[in-house]
Amino acid sequence: MIVIGISGKIGTGKTTVANYLYERYGFLFLTFKTLVEAECKKRGLPLSRENQQAIGSKIFDDMGPGGMADALLFMAESADRVVIEAFRHLAVVKAFKHKLGDRYSHIYLNANDEVRFERIKQRESEKDKGINSLDELRKVENNEIEKGILDIEEYSDIVVDTSDELLKVQSYIDGYLSKLI
Repeated sequence: MIVIGISGKIGTGKTTVANYLYERYGFLFLTFKTLVEAECKKRGLPLSRENQQAIGSKIFDDMGPGGMADALLFMAESADRVVIEAFRHLAVVKAFKHKLGDRYSHIYLNANDEVRFERIKQRESEKDKGINSLDELRKVENNEIEKGILDIEEYSDIVVDTSDELLKVQSYIDGYLSKLI
């Protein structure tokens, strides 16, 4: 099994890149959001970003980094290629690296604030309600969970600027994957 983790700030294209790996290379696509949304639904909470951040913190505290890694690896046990998006904690990235060694690789996505804000406006997601300006985006990213993403960049195997057009980003990802698979 080869596992690729993806992280980056809100609106950097994590889902877009994960979907590309799924569609082009047949990766099983998993996300931490699966664990978080299931817990929100179990508690009868709306799927707002605020609720997801709070529940995500609770899951992290309860399961720990290794437990979160184990839960997702269990979902992927029969897959040869797995992409997991939306890492928020460096400790979870390290847990995957510890469990999988060279079979784990991490991609960190960057994009400038203006590009990210435009993407957020275009996707019209329920969880993005209330992000109507760059200042509001920065306020949301001031949450402790969102701040933790910045620590992951240094630990990543590759950093991709997704401000560029999609075909250029895909070409860069293709070049990187040619070394892994």
